[in-house]
Formats: sequence, structure tokens, C-alpha cells
Amino acid sequence: MLSKSILLILTLIFLSACSTTIIHLISRYLNTTQQTDLVALLERHNFKVKLSEHPFPLSITDTTLVFSPLLTDPEALTTLHAILPIAGYPLSRSSALVEGKHWYTKNNIGFYPIPTGVDPFSDTLPAALAHEYKSENCAKNFSLTLSHSGRFRLVTDAGTRQKINGLWRVTEFPYLVLQGTNQFKNFYFEVKQAKLKDQVSHISVITLVPLNSHPLIPPCDVSFGERI
Repeated sequence: MLSKSILLILTLIFLSACSTTIIHLISRYLNTTQQTDLVALLERHNFKVKLSEHPFPLSITDTTLVFSPLLTDPEALTTLHAILPIAGYPLSRSSALVEGKHWYTKNNIGFYPIPTGVDPFSDTLPAALAHEYKSENCAKNFSLTLSHSGRFRLVTDAGTRQKINGLWRVTEFPYLVLQGTNQFKNFYFEVKQAKLKDQVSHISVITLVPLNSHPLIPPCDVSFGERI
């Protein structure tokens, strides 16, 4: 009898662990404080949180949940609808369908928070510039990665491989600045945006044009492009 009771308890613990709902928090438009507060809130309500900075689907313009129709714990949605508006994220809708290329299975829910006053598709938002940029037709190739956290990584192939890390920010659009160490203080770029088209689709291209010079950085533009 005792062994059956232990087996039942272990089974319940196992099922409980397996059914923990995972929230995929898409933090692309959150600052550090907002992200930390939301993770703490969700974890207090027994959700497991995974962070991501993926671009939002074009169909999502307000705070949204995306989940599978086969969600293991439907009560998770009730909890989210109760706690998120209080935290300042009223839900415009919940979708049990695919949004763009985003879809979730069983005990997974995608949470796409958009803070008040933020236009997720504004070309001037720092989040819209956070990409990996690469040089083309440059004598000394280099790449520049701008992260959502406000940090950058610049890698050059100028004879020997050089890496520079630091902070980046938009000063006054269309200008941004890289701020590194004492050896690399302020380096400015002008942001240029264009819409191109090839035989397949339209392409959104962002080009960063250097405005000053530095011995570690080749005098070349760097670009990022994605199909739209």
C-alpha cells in the first residue's frame, strides 16, 4: 500500500512538472526594468519564462498572447488575463493561431508586450536598428552587431582580427553613436533606410554610414536587409 502511495505522489509531481506552462516573453520593445519586472511577475505565478528578442509579426500591433489550441493548461490564460493588465499590459487579443512565422505547441504561450506609447513598427525606434550589419565591397571587411540591450560588438578583419565592445544609442535620429573604451570613445553613424525589390519580394535595407574615422574601423558602410 505504501509503495502505491509513493508511486502516486511521484506521478503527480511528475505530471505537475511536465505541465508547467512556458511563457516565451518577446522582449524586443522592453527596457531592462520592464523586462525584469515582467519576468518576476510571471515567475511568481509559477510560469517558466524564456526570453527572446525576435521581431514581432506584422499582424501584432498591441500586446498579444499567441498559443496553441491544444494548450495543456487553459487556466494559464485566465491567470495571464488577470495579472497582465494590472501590470500595465492590457491584452488587445489572444490568438490560438499562427502569427506570421510564430506558433506555439501544447504548454507554450508567446507573450508579445508593447509598452504604452511605443509604436512597434516605427523605423526610428532603437529596437528597429538592433541587427547584425555587414560591410560589402570593402577592402577590410567588418561586421557590427547592435543588440537590444544597448550593447554593440564590432569585429574587423584588418590584417589581424580585432573586436571592440561597448554601448550604442540613438542620439537624434538618424544618428547613432558607439561608445567603447578609452581607446575607442565615440564613433558616429548616419542611418539610411530604403525599400528595394527583386524578383522574389520587397526588401527593407538599413545602411549605417560612418561619419568619423578610426584606425580600427574601415571607412565603409555596413548594411542589414530583410525580406518583407
